[in-house]
Amino acid sequence: MASKWAYAFAIYWFLAILAYEKVLKKIRPITHGNEEIHKRFPAFRRYDKDWFTNRPLYYLLVWTFLPRFIITAFGMVSMALGCVILSIGLPKGKNVPITGLRYLLMRIWTTITARITIFGITMCFWVRTIRPKTCYKKYLGESWKADYDGFCSTMVANHSAF
Repeated sequence: MASKWAYAFAIYWFLAILAYEKVLKKIRPITHGNEEIHKRFPAFRRYDKDWFTNRPLYYLLVWTFLPRFIITAFGMVSMALGCVILSIGLPKGKNVPITGLRYLLMRIWTTITARITIFGITMCFWVRTIRPKTCYKKYLGESWKADYDGFCSTMVANHSAF
């Protein structure tokens, strides 16, 4: 006779599959969107839509939702608490740059907790950085030049994670 844990796992897995199917039904207009929009905005065409319907793979992996949710929540809460703690002593209401040791600790802490959060969402640690050889002078002016030495303030990504 199977244990209570086996029954609980089977029920959890079944409910997770039902939730996944409900989400697939709701996002179908987004994932298999309007072809007219794709023609008008070809840069925003979704090429990953077939992965959304790879049901055998997701049925095997859908049970990982709860542990991944816990890991993600832990990463996000840890980041928030760490940033609040590292911000103690900064003047309130003033836009003061974070410098010195506080800056170094903030960078280390946010990098670690961001990786934990990414792992919880996507189950991967490595993020590939692409430096495009595209000229944006047309949009940003003739004085623009690519600078990959510093840190960027925005990360643009086209991804999906389940």
